[in-house]
Amino acid sequence: MQKFLRSILADKSLPPLERIRRLNKWFKNSFQSNKYTLGCPVGNFAQEMGDTSKVFQAKIKTSIDIIVKYFSDVLREAQDLGHLSNPLIQIRLHGSFLTAGRVRL
Repeated sequence: MQKFLRSILADKSLPPLERIRRLNKWFKNSFQSNKYTLGCPVGNFAQEMGDTSKVFQAKIKTSIDIIVKYFSDVLREAQDLGHLSNPLIQIRLHGSFLTAGRVRL
């Protein structure tokens, strides 16, 4: 997952918000093509096995932290370029994308 996220979100040939749009589009197409049956691998593991082991909980947390860091970096870059002016937008975008996959940029 980390390699996949990096391939899209670290692509400096595209503006930061376009990278997020592309990732959102990829997820949307993936969920649609699977008829919305598979869900999020990290979320599924967290929900099904999150309370079974402290080691597993730590690994899931690390995975989620990596995802949040990629988005934070891209959103910070967008803000530095003047594409986002309000720091609260970053928080709203994180929550929207990570929980619902529905971000309008």
